[in-house]
Amino acid sequence: TSAGTKISTPAMQNGQRLPIKCPGTAGSVTVRCSDGGPYVFSGDCGPQNCPAGKTLVGQTEVQHPEINHGEETEKPSQCPGDFLGEATFSCSGAKAEVLNVSLLYPAIVNLSAKDFFAGNATPVFLAEHISEYFELCGCCVPAGLPPGSLPIKGVDMRKIILWAASVGSVGVLLATVSGLYVLRPKFLRFRKRSQIYPNEQAEAIKDEKPVEGKIVAYDGPEQDDGTLRMAGRTVQKPP
Repeated sequence: TSAGTKISTPAMQNGQRLPIKCPGTAGSVTVRCSDGGPYVFSGDCGPQNCPAGKTLVGQTEVQHPEINHGEETEKPSQCPGDFLGEATFSCSGAKAEVLNVSLLYPAIVNLSAKDFFAGNATPVFLAEHISEYFELCGCCVPAGLPPGSLPIKGVDMRKIILWAASVGSVGVLLATVSGLYVLRPKFLRFRKRSQIYPNEQAEAIKDEKPVEGKIVAYDGPEQDDGTLRMAGRTVQKPP
């Protein structure tokens, strides 16, 4: 390698590629066979690579494999214990860093996030739920159920019902009184006091039956037989 590390390779076919672990140091290289001889196709051995270890991810440490300088892990590492998420790491100058933490949680009824592990799922299942990934800030513990809300004082609808019943009762009472007044018997009705002509005292004249020899009022000329028309009735003309 460029760092002077010697690597032993097995027999290879022309064009074949083979990953090989660096001996005595962190990292790995990919060797390729071309024209009857092997050569380092990618990677390098040396102290710049990141050895396997644990890195703090949020509130816990997550195990990661060896990582070559400038590269990232091929697959994510599962957060331990009750923590949720899978962390992907990168390496730079022999220091491993968290690249991202993701969580695959399929939208399936009665499936808890901590009961699902993507490593146990089939590729077909993962492909069907590829859009159901969440990016987390770190490995996290699922929160418990939120506390119930405090009771809210409701509106007493009985007041509204009472007001509506009161208004309706008053309306029914007024309608009943009005109907009885309109349909009252004749003897309870007010008799209009009519006035044919105004007198000097401007007092109303009561309706009276005509009396022979007395003219109360007349509304027409003298008839041929000597009678007068008095308020619609014929009476004898006084001498």
